[in-house]
Amino acid sequence: MPAMSHPARILCAAVLLAGALLAAPPGAAQMQFEPGDTVTGTGQAEEGDILAVGGRTLRLYGIDAPELGQNCRDRRGRLYDCGAAARNVLTRFVTGRALACEVYANTIDGLETGRCFAGDTDIGGLMVQSGWAFSYRAFSHRYEAAEGQAQAHRRGFWEGRVMRPSVWRTEQMREAGGM
Repeated sequence: MPAMSHPARILCAAVLLAGALLAAPPGAAQMQFEPGDTVTGTGQAEEGDILAVGGRTLRLYGIDAPELGQNCRDRRGRLYDCGAAARNVLTRFVTGRALACEVYANTIDGLETGRCFAGDTDIGGLMVQSGWAFSYRAFSHRYEAAEGQAQAHRRGFWEGRVMRPSVWRTEQMREAGGM
């Protein structure tokens, strides 16, 4: 068989890589992120899945918390702002604690994404375990088991009724005429 030219080898490698990515489970490419740099400092919750740490704003990798203004129903059927509740829980988890965040990449909306720890405690995992954030399966499967446990034990928003934030955002855009 004759040797391939350099452009042909590049094309072949690109086709093989594309095939591997298409055959991989959803989110597998993002599950392979290696941390870039580490940001340290105290954290301030901006939303239930967004922290300001060390002068940078980070979206917590692998989780999706209800949006501010997103309503849920508690166990008695009463409406409440579960996005604000998630932010309040995240505030409680990070206030007064030294954080170290592994920064991975930028998200579509321009925020950096990463995993933040208070000592050995994974803050994103804690949000999911406590029932105040979903495992964001489009990006990672890391927290699926924690979400299942939170749901089974009716923790956080799981005590009542909640809509996945991605579905809620889509409905909001549709209602606003954006879709």
